[in-house]
Amino acid sequence: MFCRRSRPRVDHLFTALWSNTDELDGRLAHRLMADSCTWLEEGVLDPSLPGPLIAPAAPGPSTAKNLHRRMGRHRSAAECRGRGLPWRHG
Repeated sequence: MFCRRSRPRVDHLFTALWSNTDELDGRLAHRLMADSCTWLEEGVLDPSLPGPLIAPAAPGPSTAKNLHRRMGRHRSAAECRGRGLPWRHG
């Protein structure tokens, strides 16, 4: 049974070997190596420069706005049943 189910998968994978993006990827790699896309590097920090890569952490609560998005508050199973809502663990 395993062999019968494996044969179509293997055939599909071998067919997919010839429909790939190797030529396009190779052309892009040559352009990158020839420095024709240096604009992509603008604003990127060079990690080889001396100095800390992470800004120092100040003690205490953050003064920045909390941008954490909540997907909904957690409800108990009883509260969900009372409102006719689906309940899930976690």
